[in-house]
Amino acid sequence: MANTLLSYEIATMPGPLQISSVYTPTTGTISIGVFNSNNVYCQEIAVAIPYGNTMDELFSAPPAVAINSEAWITNSVVQTGHKLGLGTDTLYYTAYFKCKDPNYYQINYDLAISIQGLVNTVTGSVPILLNEIASTQGAPYNWLSNQIQFPITKSELVFYLNNLVAVSPANPTVPATEFTNGAAITLAWESNGTFFQLYKKGNPNPVYSGIKSTYTLDNGINNDTTFILVATMTNGNSSPYGGYVPVYLYETITLTVSDPDLSPRTVHVAGTLSVAGVSTLGSDLNVQGTANFTNANISGQLTATANANINGTLTADSVTVNKVTVNSQLTTANTTVNGQLNANSGAIINGNLKAAGSVGMAGSPQSINPGNYTAPTDGFVVGCVGVPSDNYKMSYSAIYGSTQNLAVAAQGGNSVVFFKGDKSSYEYWIGGIQNSFNMPVQQGASFSVSLYNWDKNEINPPVSFYWVPLGSGNVSSPVFTGEASPPEMKPLTQLSFPQKNIHDLDISDLMLVLDDILGDKMDANKRARLEASVRRIVYFETR
Repeated sequence: MANTLLSYEIATMPGPLQISSVYTPTTGTISIGVFNSNNVYCQEIAVAIPYGNTMDELFSAPPAVAINSEAWITNSVVQTGHKLGLGTDTLYYTAYFKCKDPNYYQINYDLAISIQGLVNTVTGSVPILLNEIASTQGAPYNWLSNQIQFPITKSELVFYLNNLVAVSPANPTVPATEFTNGAAITLAWESNGTFFQLYKKGNPNPVYSGIKSTYTLDNGINNDTTFILVATMTNGNSSPYGGYVPVYLYETITLTVSDPDLSPRTVHVAGTLSVAGVSTLGSDLNVQGTANFTNANISGQLTATANANINGTLTADSVTVNKVTVNSQLTTANTTVNGQLNANSGAIINGNLKAAGSVGMAGSPQSINPGNYTAPTDGFVVGCVGVPSDNYKMSYSAIYGSTQNLAVAAQGGNSVVFFKGDKSSYEYWIGGIQNSFNMPVQQGASFSVSLYNWDKNEINPPVSFYWVPLGSGNVSSPVFTGEASPPEMKPLTQLSFPQKNIHDLDISDLMLVLDDILGDKMDANKRARLEASVRRIVYFETR
C-alpha cells in the first residue's frame, strides 16, 4: 500500500458505526478531511466502498456522497473488486471526485468528503479504498496514482441520543442558544430511537411527540427555557404496552431570550425603569426615579417621584407623578400632575376639563382647494372671498361650505355700494365687497368647500380656503375625497335706469326764465330745490 501525497482524516457518526436491526434501520456517515501539508496538486480522488449484507461489506445499498467545493464534480459507478485490482467479486460503490478547474488543483483550501448510507445488519471491520491522482509539481504536472485503505468498524446496535441542538430555520447550519422573543426555533438531534417526546420547562405535557428527529417551534419562546428530550426504543411502537419496560435516554438544552417577557412578583427600582413592550401590573408601581414604558396596564397606583414617560397607552387607577408624557391614550380615574401633562396621541376625558391658565389647541392653518374632504381631527374650515384688483370691472364670486347639517356661504367682488337719484337724475358709487365664513367640523366628518364665479366676470376676486385643526404638532391634513360642485345660483339682475322725460327741456327753459326774473335773489341751493320739485310734479303728472 503506497503512501499518499495528501493527508486524510476519517471520522464516523456515530462512532463507531452501528449496524441496523429489523426494527431500527441505522444510518451511518463517513467524513473524510483532505489536508495538504506539502505543495501538492490533486486532480482526482476516488473512494471505493463495499456494499452488501456481509461482515466485509458496509452499506446495504449504494450510499449518498458529496464534496464541499463547487470546483469539484462527482460521479459514481458500481463495480467488482476485480475492476479495482483487489481480486474479489465483492461489489464496490466507487465515487469519483474530479477537480474541473485547474486553478483549484493545488489543495490550499478546505476540502472534505461525506459518505452516508444505511449500515447493514452484520458486525465487522470493512476496509474502504481511497485512490488519489496527485502531483508535487505544477503544470505540466507529473500525475501519480496513490492508494490507501481505511478500516471502518461496524459494532452492535447501541441505543444512543446525542447532539441536541437548536438553530434558526433561516440559518439551519448555525447552532444557537439565544433567540429573540417569538422567533421560530428548530430543535434537532441524533438518535436511533423509535419514539421521541420533547418537554418544555413548566409544561407537564410534551410539546412534541413523534418519530422524527427534528421539531420546529413556530412561535419560539418568550423567556429563558430548558427543553428535555426523551428517546425510547419500543420495537417500532410509539408507546410501550403489556409488561414491557422501555429504556429511556434524556438530553437537555437551555435556550435564552434576548428580549424576554418577565412576570416578577416584586420589582424595586431605585433609578430609571424602562419597558419597551406592554407592562401589566396587578398592584401598585412605585418608582423612586423615572418610569419609561411603551404600554402600561396598572391595576393599582402609578407613583413616580420624577417623570413618567409612556410611549403607548397608560391605564391606571391613579397616577401621581411630577411630569407625565403619554404618546398614545391616557385612561385614569384620578390623575395628579405636579408639573406638566403631555398627551402626544390622545387623551379621553369622560368628565369636565378645566384650564386655569392658557390653552393651546389650534394648529397652523393649512391651505386647501375646493373639494370634498374627511376631517382627521376636530377643526374649522375658513373661507375668504376678497376684493379684485380693479374696481371698474365686473366681478362677483360666492363661496360655500357644508358639513353634516350645517351650510355656510359668503360673497364678494365689485358691487354698487351707494345709489342716489330719481327718474331724471341719479348717482352711484362702485366699491369692493369682501366676506368670509368659519365652519366647525367634527373629527371623521365629511365636509365640502366650493366656489362660484359669475360667467360675466371681467376679473375674478381672490378666494382662499383654510383648514385649521384643533391640535398642534403632527396633525395630518384633511383627506381629499373628490371634487365638489357649488349649488345653483340665481342670475344677477341688471338695473333699468329711468328714461328722459319729454318735458326735460321745458323745465330747463322755465328755470332760465326764473333766473332772469329773480336775478340774484335765488341762490343755488334754492334753485336746485325748486328745479327738483318742478321735475317731480311734472314726472308724476306725465308718467
